[in-house]
Amino acid sequence: MQNQPLIWIVVPVFEREDDISKLVEQLRQQTYENYNLIIVDHGKKKIPQIPDNNIEIVFASPDLWWSGAINKGIRHVLENKNVSPQTPILVINDDVTIDKNYLSNLISDWNHNENVMIGSLCVDSNSSKVLYANIILNKLIAKFEYANTFSNVEDLKDCLLPSDLLAGRGTLIPAKIFMDIGLYDEKVLPHYWADYELIYRSKKRGYNAFVSGNSIVYTGINMPNKLNRDNLLNSLLSALFGRRSSSNLKDLFHFSFLNFNLIYGTYFFFINSLRNIGYVLLK
Repeated sequence: MQNQPLIWIVVPVFEREDDISKLVEQLRQQTYENYNLIIVDHGKKKIPQIPDNNIEIVFASPDLWWSGAINKGIRHVLENKNVSPQTPILVINDDVTIDKNYLSNLISDWNHNENVMIGSLCVDSNSSKVLYANIILNKLIAKFEYANTFSNVEDLKDCLLPSDLLAGRGTLIPAKIFMDIGLYDEKVLPHYWADYELIYRSKKRGYNAFVSGNSIVYTGINMPNKLNRDNLLNSLLSALFGRRSSSNLKDLFHFSFLNFNLIYGTYFFFINSLRNIGYVLLK
């Protein structure tokens, strides 16, 4: 049906059986029932099969990080002969909570527009305050600023907020965009920044991105690990160059020059390197 397209949902899982079990149960309770769920299990300890006809587990190498796992799931979807450019693909993490109207709200705000990507409103599961909504580039200070942070959820209801970036915690992307510009850059951005880079790349090709004030994912605030003052050098190197660190300067370098020209990319990388170093030192 035109008013209820089949949504393909892709979720990467790395040894978090409890989290994916909760998400599966939340999807079973959705008012919008026309979806297929692709779980990409790239852990060493594999999760058990789930006996639902619309759920498939795709096993992948533990060597994959977020980008590679997501790409494996998206390729699996695109190989399906019934997938058209208008097919909506939802990329979402396994550690979020959604209400029963999440999918229906997302589809309603997407409105079958193959040139539009729709992101979710990320809300703190403890305080019910907005963690981030739309993200806008302030070119002068080379900073992606989180608009509406710590706003009241009700204030953003029924809003479609233009955004320069969309996070991987609940983003609906039409198959046409992946067919046109390719997948997440798992080669140079295997974990962090890959979700942002794909959206920014899409926008440069003329696609539009919005955050739906009606489509909410609830999550906790991830507090960064403090530096180990007893082993300061290794702790600092891990924070600035470790694959698991969101302050990784290598990822920042690749993002800067993938998305901007040489002059602005150099400026963006320099300014944000200083920010990351200061952020790490002040933990």
